Amino acid sequence: ISGKGTFYDPQGYKFVGELVDGEMEGEGQQIEPNGNTYVGQYKGGQPNGFGKYTYGGNSYEGGFRNGQQHGNGTATFVCGDRFVGEYQDGVKVRGTFSSSSGTYTGPYGEDNQASGFGRFEYPNGNVYIGQFDHGELHGVGTFYIPSGDGHDTFEGPWWKGKKHGEFVYTHVDGRQETQ
Repeated sequence: ISGKGTFYDPQGYKFVGELVDGEMEGEGQQIEPNGNTYVGQYKGGQPNGFGKYTYGGNSYEGGFRNGQQHGNGTATFVCGDRFVGEYQDGVKVRGTFSSSSGTYTGPYGEDNQASGFGRFEYPNGNVYIGQFDHGELHGVGTFYIPSGDGHDTFEGPWWKGKKHGEFVYTHVDGRQETQ
């Protein structure tokens, strides 16, 4: 089947666009039986290029390759969370994730969690800059706490989200103590 038009398959999928030898090609829109939609570019029967996928009140707009998020994009979730950054084969690589818990900017691991050197800003103004692993503060890092016209800092090793070992605490006035 080749040509432009509206096509239906036995599973209830609807496609509006062009088919080439039975595969979606070029610009098009697919509506899944559950109401999820994809509007964008197709190649070889799969989303490839720029598009927008909307599912359950959530959406992703950006690059696709072989049907997966790939390249730069923005994911917006019904709960208000938002990710702006880079994907590779459906997995977050680097970017900024904002939620009611705070904002993380940095790299991600294969588990789609913060991993590597990044920055997390808490809603109360606290900031952590340092190493992350599986979404937790893990490795060497500095925790900044607003204080008057500056900030106090805790600098040292973290283990699975908790202070671990010796830390240098620096007060806003420059005084230091080891904890």
